[in-house]
Amino acid sequence: MENIQLKNHPLWWNGPTWLRQHPDNWPIEPSTASPTDDTIINSETRRAVLLISTEDAVDLDRVINKFSSLSKIENIVAYLLRFANNCRVSNSTRRSGPITKNEHVAALKILVKHVQRSSFQDIFQKLKTNQACPKSIQRLAPFLDEDEIIRVGGRLSNSRLCFNEKHPALLPRSHRFTRLLIEHTHKVHLHPGLKTLHFLLLQNFWILSPQRTIRSVVARCNKCFKVRPIPLEPPMAPLPAHRVQQLKPFQCVGIDFAGPFSVTQIRRRGAKSSKAFLCIFVCFTTKAVHLELVSDLSTEAFLAALRRFIARRGRCNRIVSDCGTNFQGAFRQVKKFVQSAAEQEKIDWDFNPPSAPHFGGLWEAGVKSVKTDLRRVVGSQILTFEELNTVLVQIEAVLNSRPLGPLSSDPNDLTALTPGHFLTLAPLTCLPEPNLEHVKLNRLSRWQLLQRMHQSFWDRWHREYLHTLQQRSKWHKPQTDLSRGTLVLIKNDQVPPLQWNLGRVEDIHPGADGVIRVATVKTNGGSFRRPVVKLCPLPSHCDYQASTTTLRVPSKTKLESAADLVIPAKNHRWVLRIRASVTDLLSDPTLMAQLRSVESLHSKHLLESPIGFAVDI
Repeated sequence: MENIQLKNHPLWWNGPTWLRQHPDNWPIEPSTASPTDDTIINSETRRAVLLISTEDAVDLDRVINKFSSLSKIENIVAYLLRFANNCRVSNSTRRSGPITKNEHVAALKILVKHVQRSSFQDIFQKLKTNQACPKSIQRLAPFLDEDEIIRVGGRLSNSRLCFNEKHPALLPRSHRFTRLLIEHTHKVHLHPGLKTLHFLLLQNFWILSPQRTIRSVVARCNKCFKVRPIPLEPPMAPLPAHRVQQLKPFQCVGIDFAGPFSVTQIRRRGAKSSKAFLCIFVCFTTKAVHLELVSDLSTEAFLAALRRFIARRGRCNRIVSDCGTNFQGAFRQVKKFVQSAAEQEKIDWDFNPPSAPHFGGLWEAGVKSVKTDLRRVVGSQILTFEELNTVLVQIEAVLNSRPLGPLSSDPNDLTALTPGHFLTLAPLTCLPEPNLEHVKLNRLSRWQLLQRMHQSFWDRWHREYLHTLQQRSKWHKPQTDLSRGTLVLIKNDQVPPLQWNLGRVEDIHPGADGVIRVATVKTNGGSFRRPVVKLCPLPSHCDYQASTTTLRVPSKTKLESAADLVIPAKNHRWVLRIRASVTDLLSDPTLMAQLRSVESLHSKHLLESPIGFAVDI
């Protein structure tokens, strides 16, 4: 039946006649349609279509890659197998409760079969068709068991071992499942060693080339690493420049402290002993050694030793030491002294990283040599401060007499080069700088030359640089000048634009060229001076009139847009909300046509409402 016929049919609108009667008068059996109804209402027979959505089997690779625990993977596969089994059996025989051992074994077999199919596809096909296997695994004599798992044949068929030990399952070396299996076995059996772990794996699985994989998995075990941590060994850095260049002795030195050493004030029985420390200076260029005995590890004691060292060996340009507190305090005092004295020659002080004695291997070796000689000479004796200082000076002379290179057995060769050969080549103090205050005037020609060079720089500045500032690289478009009363959004880079404050331009401040670059904006929080690059005028700011106090629609202007509404000086937020609502209404063309018709019919009966809108009375 067509929709037009159905629309006019009485059964569609009223239904059967008995439906309007009392329910007691309704027929017991529903009435069958009359032959005339069959001709009017054609029955439509449709074919039933059953849509079945099929998906692939569970992607085990996704499960293996998603989880990092073999136990979780086994549980997931076991629950999937249980669900598949419960869907095929009746309610009385369905499985429930925790995963059983047999379910774990079945899940592990499924995982092993999947790994073998993905890694040994060619081997599986050849074993399936009774073909020869690749030469790489022929020595293992692989075969397929009743579950179609590739197992190692081997020569232990007649042994009393269990089936899994005689014929372990074959696994690839680089598969993620293999690494998870090794990690699981390693944790379950209390983190054994490499050989023990390999033996435990061989009871059920045969991994191809397992040593490298087992070693890499065990190396990533955090508990095993904490027991035997392996520090990094970066390559040795090149020698610094002050060690491979020709410099004056002790121009760059390394400083360290050693001790304590027991000393006494007087040599008599029962005298109390005190502590003394050794400050060692090692030359970076010649490996010469300078020893100073100090009473404590304070900054004052070190500064005194440093002054004695400079007085005897000359000023040094660079000092390298560790981050000791005495060195830090001495560095601050030396820096303060140098700045107050305004000296031209400053001491550069470099500090090695904390807990890094290998950064100062040069002076650490010197400390070792001093302690070795001191232990051999003094032993367990307690010397006075003067006696120990004398012994240290003698040890210093011995250390400075050590050859820097290998000795020669030829008696005609020269004596070996030692650090002592460099200590007498230059005086202990440097020559003073010349005083230029008493220079004669006839030597000022050099100054005049410098002035001429300075003037040439300015001449080149005018010729080569100044003309590049002629063009404007940006901001070359004319801008719309702000006016008082303009509504603006104040830009704030810290918040999104929807949270920028709304303000009104209260005053403008033109520049010398008449361009407005600064304005005063009034907001709820007060008045602020802001650059115009931070102000965003609203599109309706041009319709503002400061003297207007009402919002009205001019009689000669039709309602075309909300921009035609005049903003009052007060309550502008309330007016903005009204304007937004009016904008939505005026965007409807049907409503606009109705408003125009109403305006033409009742133009003589329109009065201006207190808020300015035209209201029909």
